[in-house]
Amino acid sequence: MHWAEINATVGQLVVGYEQDGLDVGDLLALVERLETEHGTDADDFPGGRPLAPYDTAPTALARMALVSDCVGIAFAAARGMKPLTMQPLPVAVTESQPRLRRLLESRLGKHQAETAISLAGAAAHTLPHGVAPLALDACRRLCQLAEFKGRQEVWARRERELVGDGSPRARR
Repeated sequence: MHWAEINATVGQLVVGYEQDGLDVGDLLALVERLETEHGTDADDFPGGRPLAPYDTAPTALARMALVSDCVGIAFAAARGMKPLTMQPLPVAVTESQPRLRRLLESRLGKHQAETAISLAGAAAHTLPHGVAPLALDACRRLCQLAEFKGRQEVWARRERELVGDGSPRARR
């Protein structure tokens, strides 16, 4: 490892190292030891923190939710928009009640919980309500995907400026 520092821009540890010269397990053990020494090992990662701009998981989860909306729209259209009797109440309650939502987020993670709620919502809305709620959610997912793409494009343009080129830096 050549250097390591906390990058406040992305809220993460950034490490410069030789690709074949560092064992990731050793690095994780070092980080865990430092967290313990500094009394931060019990701290959770805050769920409200902005997403790292290079993280592709939120994009993949949003795409999965968009696909579920599209499948639901196709299913609703294929059955002729005849409402069936199923109420999306459990999904709506989970989505709108902070305690239930936090419970789900603590078990799955913030973005995975949102995706699970979206998938359940798509299934629940397909049956009784048809296309309209699904189309609205699909539009929201398209906007969300555009936001993620924009964030990743800006990161790609500014990464070197914000993080550096990987060479050792003078310490302040």
